[in-house]
Amino acid sequence: MMKRNSWAIIAIVSIILSCCGSRHKLLDKRSLEGYIRQPKHGLIQEAEEEGIHVSLSVEPTGLLVAQEWGPSGKKDTAGLHKLEQKYGKNYYFLLKFSKNGKEAIRQLGSFARYSDMVQVLSFQMQQYVNITTPSHDTVQLNDYVFEQTYGMSNANTLLLSFPKDRMNKSERVEVNLAECGFGTGNLRFIFRKKDIDDIPELDYARLE
Repeated sequence: MMKRNSWAIIAIVSIILSCCGSRHKLLDKRSLEGYIRQPKHGLIQEAEEEGIHVSLSVEPTGLLVAQEWGPSGKKDTAGLHKLEQKYGKNYYFLLKFSKNGKEAIRQLGSFARYSDMVQVLSFQMQQYVNITTPSHDTVQLNDYVFEQTYGMSNANTLLLSFPKDRMNKSERVEVNLAECGFGTGNLRFIFRKKDIDDIPELDYARLE
Protein backbone atom coordinates (compact mmCIF):
# COMPACT_ATOMS: atom_id res chain seq x y z
CA MET A 1 0.00 0.00 0.00
CA MET A 2 2.82 2.41 0.81
CA LYS A 3 4.40 1.84 -2.61
CA ARG A 4 1.05 2.49 -4.34
CA ASN A 5 0.55 5.68 -2.32
CA SER A 6 4.07 6.91 -3.18
CA TRP A 7 3.42 6.49 -6.88
CA ALA A 8 0.05 8.24 -6.50
CA ILE A 9 1.80 11.23 -4.91
CA ILE A 10 4.39 11.30 -7.73
CA ALA A 11 1.60 11.18 -10.33
CA ILE A 12 -0.23 14.09 -8.65
CA VAL A 13 2.96 16.16 -8.52
CA SER A 14 3.56 15.40 -12.20
CA ILE A 15 0.07 16.61 -13.11
CA ILE A 16 0.54 19.83 -11.15
CA LEU A 17 3.86 20.52 -12.87
CA SER A 18 2.36 19.87 -16.29
CA CYS A 19 -0.20 22.60 -15.66
CA CYS A 20 2.46 25.25 -14.98
CA GLY A 21 3.27 26.02 -18.61
CA SER A 22 5.59 24.73 -21.32
CA ARG A 23 8.57 24.94 -19.04
CA HIS A 24 7.12 22.08 -17.03
CA LYS A 25 6.03 19.83 -19.88
CA LEU A 26 6.63 16.23 -18.84
CA LEU A 27 8.54 13.75 -20.98
CA ASP A 28 9.70 10.19 -20.40
CA LYS A 29 13.45 9.54 -20.26
CA ARG A 30 13.90 8.58 -23.92
CA SER A 31 11.86 11.55 -25.16
CA LEU A 32 13.78 13.96 -22.94
CA GLU A 33 17.10 12.66 -24.25
CA GLY A 34 15.80 13.07 -27.80
CA TYR A 35 14.66 16.62 -27.04
CA ILE A 36 18.19 17.57 -26.00
CA ARG A 37 19.68 16.11 -29.19
CA GLN A 38 17.42 18.09 -31.54
CA PRO A 39 19.47 21.07 -32.81
CA LYS A 40 16.37 23.29 -33.03
CA HIS A 41 16.19 23.43 -29.25
CA GLY A 42 19.66 25.00 -29.00
CA LEU A 43 20.90 22.61 -26.32
CA ILE A 44 23.77 20.93 -28.14
CA GLN A 45 26.76 22.58 -29.83
CA GLU A 46 29.57 20.96 -31.78
CA ALA A 47 32.98 21.86 -33.20
CA GLU A 48 35.79 20.01 -34.93
CA GLU A 49 39.45 21.02 -34.99
CA GLU A 50 42.51 18.97 -35.95
CA GLY A 51 40.36 15.87 -36.31
CA ILE A 52 39.01 16.16 -32.76
CA HIS A 53 35.24 16.37 -32.55
CA VAL A 54 34.02 18.31 -29.52
CA SER A 55 30.40 18.43 -28.45
CA LEU A 56 28.79 20.21 -25.52
CA SER A 57 25.20 19.57 -24.54
CA VAL A 58 22.99 20.62 -21.67
CA GLU A 59 22.25 17.78 -19.27
CA PRO A 60 18.81 18.11 -17.59
CA THR A 61 18.86 17.75 -13.84
CA GLY A 62 16.03 15.23 -14.06
CA LEU A 63 18.27 12.72 -15.81
CA LEU A 64 20.86 13.03 -13.05
CA VAL A 65 18.19 12.67 -10.38
CA ALA A 66 16.79 9.57 -12.07
CA GLN A 67 20.24 8.00 -12.36
CA GLU A 68 20.87 8.33 -8.63
CA TRP A 69 17.32 7.63 -7.50
CA GLY A 70 17.95 3.94 -7.97
CA PRO A 71 15.94 0.86 -8.89
CA SER A 72 12.15 1.07 -8.74
CA GLY A 73 12.02 -0.97 -5.56
CA LYS A 74 13.96 1.69 -3.67
CA LYS A 75 12.16 4.79 -4.94
CA ASP A 76 10.50 7.11 -2.46
CA THR A 77 9.21 10.66 -2.66
CA ALA A 78 11.41 11.93 0.18
CA GLY A 79 14.51 10.67 -1.59
CA LEU A 80 13.33 12.20 -4.84
CA HIS A 81 12.89 15.60 -3.18
CA LYS A 82 16.38 15.48 -1.65
CA LEU A 83 17.95 14.66 -5.01
CA GLU A 84 16.05 17.47 -6.75
CA GLN A 85 17.43 19.88 -4.15
CA LYS A 86 20.92 18.46 -4.57
CA TYR A 87 21.03 18.84 -8.35
CA GLY A 88 18.73 21.83 -8.71
CA LYS A 89 21.37 24.37 -7.68
CA ASN A 90 23.50 23.91 -10.80
CA TYR A 91 23.45 23.87 -14.57
CA TYR A 92 25.01 20.73 -16.03
CA PHE A 93 26.71 20.09 -19.36
CA LEU A 94 28.13 17.00 -21.03
CA LEU A 95 31.46 17.68 -22.73
CA LYS A 96 32.60 15.01 -25.21
CA PHE A 97 35.84 14.53 -27.13
CA SER A 98 36.08 12.00 -29.95
CA LYS A 99 38.21 11.20 -32.97
CA ASN A 100 37.17 8.90 -35.81
CA GLY A 101 34.14 7.88 -33.78
CA LYS A 102 36.28 6.69 -30.85
CA GLU A 103 37.55 8.06 -27.54
CA ALA A 104 39.86 10.93 -28.41
CA ILE A 105 42.54 10.15 -25.83
CA ARG A 106 43.08 6.71 -27.38
CA GLN A 107 43.69 8.21 -30.83
CA LEU A 108 46.61 10.51 -29.95
CA GLY A 109 49.41 8.29 -31.21
CA SER A 110 51.42 7.49 -28.10
CA PHE A 111 51.00 6.20 -24.57
CA ALA A 112 52.70 9.32 -23.19
CA ARG A 113 50.09 11.62 -24.76
CA TYR A 114 47.32 9.29 -23.63
CA SER A 115 48.66 9.30 -20.07
CA ASP A 116 49.02 13.10 -20.05
CA MET A 117 45.43 13.61 -21.23
CA VAL A 118 44.05 11.18 -18.65
CA GLN A 119 45.64 13.39 -15.98
CA VAL A 120 44.27 16.57 -17.56
CA LEU A 121 40.73 15.24 -17.94
CA SER A 122 40.70 13.64 -14.50
CA PHE A 123 42.18 16.43 -12.39
CA GLN A 124 42.88 19.67 -14.26
CA MET A 125 39.83 20.74 -16.28
CA GLN A 126 38.95 23.52 -13.85
CA GLN A 127 41.93 25.35 -15.38
CA TYR A 128 40.44 25.13 -18.87
CA VAL A 129 36.66 25.57 -18.61
CA ASN A 130 34.56 28.50 -17.44
CA ILE A 131 31.43 30.45 -18.32
CA THR A 132 31.24 34.12 -19.19
CA THR A 133 28.05 36.18 -19.28
CA PRO A 134 27.02 39.25 -21.33
CA SER A 135 27.75 41.38 -18.25
CA HIS A 136 31.38 40.14 -18.39
CA ASP A 137 31.08 38.01 -15.27
CA THR A 138 33.21 34.87 -15.19
CA VAL A 139 31.69 31.79 -13.59
CA GLN A 140 34.20 29.13 -12.64
CA LEU A 141 33.56 25.43 -13.02
CA ASN A 142 31.90 24.32 -9.80
CA ASP A 143 32.73 20.64 -10.16
CA TYR A 144 33.13 17.98 -12.81
CA VAL A 145 33.36 14.23 -13.28
CA PHE A 146 35.43 12.49 -15.95
CA GLU A 147 33.83 9.21 -16.98
CA GLN A 148 36.43 6.45 -17.24
CA THR A 149 35.23 4.14 -20.04
CA TYR A 150 38.55 2.41 -20.90
CA GLY A 151 38.05 2.47 -24.66
CA MET A 152 34.51 1.08 -24.51
CA SER A 153 32.79 4.32 -25.58
CA ASN A 154 32.68 6.44 -28.74
CA ALA A 155 33.86 9.56 -26.87
CA ASN A 156 35.55 10.76 -23.70
CA THR A 157 32.83 12.33 -21.59
CA LEU A 158 32.90 14.84 -18.74
CA LEU A 159 29.94 16.07 -16.71
CA LEU A 160 30.41 19.77 -15.89
CA SER A 161 28.47 21.76 -13.30
CA PHE A 162 28.15 25.52 -12.80
CA PRO A 163 26.21 27.36 -10.07
CA LYS A 164 22.85 28.67 -11.29
CA ASP A 165 22.76 31.67 -8.98
CA ARG A 166 25.72 33.26 -10.77
CA MET A 167 23.69 33.43 -14.00
CA ASN A 168 20.22 34.43 -12.84
CA LYS A 169 20.16 37.71 -14.79
CA SER A 170 21.94 36.50 -17.93
CA GLU A 171 20.19 36.05 -21.27
CA ARG A 172 22.85 33.66 -22.49
CA VAL A 173 25.83 31.72 -21.21
CA GLU A 174 29.10 31.28 -23.05
CA VAL A 175 30.98 28.12 -22.12
CA ASN A 176 34.67 28.63 -22.85
CA LEU A 177 37.00 25.70 -23.42
CA ALA A 178 40.67 26.63 -23.52
CA GLU A 179 43.26 24.52 -25.32
CA CYS A 180 43.75 21.59 -22.96
CA GLY A 181 46.02 19.31 -24.97
CA PHE A 182 43.98 18.04 -27.90
CA GLY A 183 45.18 20.75 -30.31
CA THR A 184 41.70 22.21 -30.82
CA GLY A 185 42.65 25.71 -29.71
CA ASN A 186 40.22 27.79 -27.69
CA LEU A 187 36.53 27.02 -28.28
CA ARG A 188 33.37 28.86 -27.26
CA PHE A 189 29.85 27.45 -27.04
CA ILE A 190 26.92 29.86 -26.64
CA PHE A 191 23.55 28.83 -25.18
CA ARG A 192 20.44 30.91 -24.57
CA LYS A 193 19.49 30.62 -20.92
CA LYS A 194 15.83 30.57 -21.88
CA ASP A 195 16.42 27.39 -23.88
CA ILE A 196 18.03 25.81 -20.82
CA ASP A 197 15.31 26.95 -18.43
CA ASP A 198 12.55 25.76 -20.79
CA ILE A 199 13.77 22.15 -20.93
CA PRO A 200 10.80 19.86 -20.19
CA GLU A 201 10.68 18.05 -16.87
CA LEU A 202 11.34 14.33 -16.57
CA ASP A 203 8.22 12.35 -15.75
CA TYR A 204 9.48 10.27 -12.82
CA ALA A 205 6.28 8.27 -12.73
CA ARG A 206 7.15 6.79 -16.14
CA LEU A 207 10.65 5.60 -15.34
CA GLU A 208 11.24 1.96 -16.20
